[in-house]
Order: sequence, then structure tokens, then C-alpha cells
Amino acid sequence: MSDEPKAEDHGILGRAKRLVDQVGEYVRSDESREKLDVMKKNAIKAGGMATAGAKRLAEGTKQAAAQAKVKAHEFSKSERGEALKAKAREGLARFRAGSFRDLRPWQSPVVIGLSLLMCFPVGLLFVWRHPAWSTARKWTWTGAWAATTFLFLVVAGYNQGRKDGEKTFAEAETLWAAGDRAGAVAKYRDITDRYSSFLDSAKDSTAFGRTIEFDVERGDTDRAKALMKKALDASVPLPDLGGRAMELLSSARAEREEARSQADPMLEKRRSMLAEGDALWDAGRADDALKKYREFWKSYYSWPHLAQEEKATFGPHLPALYERTMEDYLASYLKRPRELQGELREAGYLVENASDNGISLPEALVQKYRALKATPAEELTETKTYSVSKGFGRGKITVEITDQYDIGLELKDFTLGSTGILEFTAVWNPERNGAPGRSWAAYDAGGVKLSDGILSFGQAIKAGEPTRGEMVIGYDKWKSTTRIKID
Repeated sequence: MSDEPKAEDHGILGRAKRLVDQVGEYVRSDESREKLDVMKKNAIKAGGMATAGAKRLAEGTKQAAAQAKVKAHEFSKSERGEALKAKAREGLARFRAGSFRDLRPWQSPVVIGLSLLMCFPVGLLFVWRHPAWSTARKWTWTGAWAATTFLFLVVAGYNQGRKDGEKTFAEAETLWAAGDRAGAVAKYRDITDRYSSFLDSAKDSTAFGRTIEFDVERGDTDRAKALMKKALDASVPLPDLGGRAMELLSSARAEREEARSQADPMLEKRRSMLAEGDALWDAGRADDALKKYREFWKSYYSWPHLAQEEKATFGPHLPALYERTMEDYLASYLKRPRELQGELREAGYLVENASDNGISLPEALVQKYRALKATPAEELTETKTYSVSKGFGRGKITVEITDQYDIGLELKDFTLGSTGILEFTAVWNPERNGAPGRSWAAYDAGGVKLSDGILSFGQAIKAGEPTRGEMVIGYDKWKSTTRIKID
């Protein structure tokens, strides 16, 4: 018999079979059994340690809980604990006093609230007889009931008045359409006397207009004029009236304005301000006219919503007033954009106020205001530039100063010493004497700030008088300085 292995032993199945045999031999070996025993022992040991740790943790938790229980018991018996328990019992009592629990039904807030709404005498009795409520709380409930009742009565009264007014107007229209003018006017007169404030302006206009024309036709001009004044006082828009009625309306307006001028002296005073301002403007004295216009606005506490009589009194002057005041605000702002932001705000208020009062400003003027509002003040500020030599071959320093008309600071006669002190002569033209607190900063060619400070003067200066001043740049920095900016 040949010892040569079979062909299939050289294939995959043969190699797998030999691997299985080797694994089986290893499992049955002593080395494998020893390793398995060691693993079992380690697992048993780990499980025992885990069990012991869990037991110790449980015992520790029990001990901590027991200690906490003892401490809580001791605290509850202490003086502080007794005080807290008393406070808690007091709070619980207050809570129960404000709820259904431990209360009679009429002491419940819900029952009291319903009683106030449905039968207020009983509800008020429940409020003020409540055993657990303080006086402040009782007044709060009473005040809330009073406010609710007042609001209810106002709404109910308005709704009833509007309902009655609509009914009366419908009846008057029916009579007018049927040709019963006297009967219709009687209804319209009822509206002008009682229901005018409840109806819309179109129905009020109809009622007043037809009643006025009826009185004029009958020759009762005094009654018609009184009704015209009432319509003007209530700002009721009157319809187009006949010739005689229009004459009466003009007369009624004149009498009303005269009466109001006597009752309100400021009305006539303001009208005089506007008339005087317009006269000054026509005479070429624009600055004086603008002062009068500003005086007019200052006579009000805030930008006014002009009443009907004010529009009638100031009417001829209003368009010029708004336009010229607007131009003045914008021109004043442009003189000192960084300091007079208030002038631009006032111009904005003027735009809104003109719209509220039905005055049309020129569109170009409004667009100018919007453009200035959208432009940063720094971009609108003009800058004066001076040049100071640092010596032969060393270049120069450019001095920039913002042009501010309220200060009017002019600089000249610059002298730069080797110690880094830049001297100059200042001529200042402010509204009052003092010293211009202008800050400055020195920069090199790369824009890096080297030093800064405040303009310094050796003596008090007076408006319009030349005065020497200085800026201390620094002996080690003036050579590198190329620009000084004075704000």
C-alpha cells in the first residue's frame, strides 16, 4: 500500500479537517484546562467583590438616611424648626381661608365675585364681612367692582345712544323722503341736540345741514347761526349751503373766532406772531421773521394738533410758517451737524406735524430732510486745514480742525519747537467768553496715534482777541507726526 496522501487531503476540506483536529487536541490539553480554571476563579472573585461593594453602599445609604432622619427630627424639635412649622401652619390657614376649604360658601372668592356681578349689594356685604381678608384686600375687590361697573355702564350707554340715534335718523330720512320736511327736521333737530356724538360724520352733516337750511328758509337766522356754531365746535363737516346760509356761516365763523379770542387770549397772540413774522419776511428781514416763527412754536408745550378754530384763525399763515420753519431747521443743522442733532429732530417732528394738520410741505424740502437724516453728521462737517513745517528737509504737519460756527476757532502763526511743543495763535468768536475745550490727536504717516490732549492756553481768552496756545506732542514723537486732528 502506498503512503502517498489522498488527493482530497490537499484541498480546502483537508486543511479545515486538520485545523479542527488541532483545536480539539488543544481543548483536551492540560494547558487549556488550567487557563479555563483561572478565568472561572477570576469571574467568581469579581462577582464577590461587586456583591460586597453593593452591600456596603446599601448599608452606607441606610446609615445616611437614618442620620438624616435623626437630624430632621432634632431640627423639628428645635426652636427654629418650631418657628418654621408655625409659619407653615399659618400659611396653610391663609390658603384655606381664601379657598372653598374650611369656608362657608359665601366666603369663597368665586361666590363673592359672582355676587358682585349679579347682585352687588350682597357681594359687597360678603366682601366687607369676610373674616380672613385684610382691609387693603377688601378695598381692592371694591375698586375692581367699581371700575368694572363703570366700564359696563359707559359701554351700555354708548350702545344705547347709538341705537337710538340710528333709529331717529332712519325715521327722519323716511319723513324727508315722504315730503314731510317739518316732521323730518324735528327728528334731525333731536339728533343735533342728543345723538350727534353717536353717529358718523356723514349722518351728522346731513342732520345739521338740512336743519340749518330749514331755519334759514323760515327766517329764523339766530337759530340757524347757533346751530352753525355748534357744528363748528363739534368739527361737523357742513354740506354746501345756499347763498343766504353761506353768508350766515361766514358771519357765525367770525363771531365764533372773536368770542374764542376773548376767551383764549393766546389764540390772538399767536395769530399776531404769525402776522408779524410774515410782515418781517416780506420786508426782507428773514432772521427776525424766523425768530417770530420759532416764538410761535415755543408758545405750545409740544408740537400741536391744531384745532378747527386754530386752523381757521391761522389758515392764511400756515403754509409759509411750516415751509420757512423747516428750511430754518435744516439750515441751522447744516452749520453744526455734529452738535445740533436736535435741529434735525425738530425738522422730523415738523414733517409729522404738518401731515397731522393737513399741511403739505414741498416735496423737495421733505426729500432734503430725509437725505440729511440718512447721511452721517461726520460726512456733512467741513474741515479747515493748516500746514506746519517741521524744519528743512523734515516735511510738514497737516493740522485739521472741524469748522464749528458756534465756536468759530481760527488758528494761525504756528511754531514747532525741538521739544515737541506746537504753539499757535487762536482767535475765538463764541457766543460767550471761556475756553474752547477742543481735543486733539497726533498721527504718523501710517495713521497710528502717537499722542493726544486738549488745546491748552496760558491765560483766559476773550472772544475775538488773539491768544497764544499750545499742543504738547512730545519731544520723541513730533518728528514722526504727519497729521494733527482737532475735534
